[in-house]
Amino acid sequence: MNEPIIGKFPTEVFGCPYAGQNEKLKSALKQQYCKYVKSTCIKPRKSEPHIKVGICSLGYKCGFIDKHIPIIVCPQHFKEEFIKNIIKKGIFDGVLKKED
Repeated sequence: MNEPIIGKFPTEVFGCPYAGQNEKLKSALKQQYCKYVKSTCIKPRKSEPHIKVGICSLGYKCGFIDKHIPIIVCPQHFKEEFIKNIIKKGIFDGVLKKED
């Protein structure tokens, strides 16, 4: 599988890397299945509520970053254990480093 190109567009859709049209991505788009809620994605399009948004992360670039980086935009993504651990580690490491 090709690695996702990180630019100003989605990097993960319905839990699949957005790296061009592959069978896994096509299936995910058709099923609108979210692996984080273990059901149909809960983010409806405003214009067509029967179609789900499905974007989990996208490329973002701000003033102090030279390139686009993937940013999680779906709150359901934060339910993943490895994401919780990254957040805990970052918060507690940051707090401990500031106090030392």
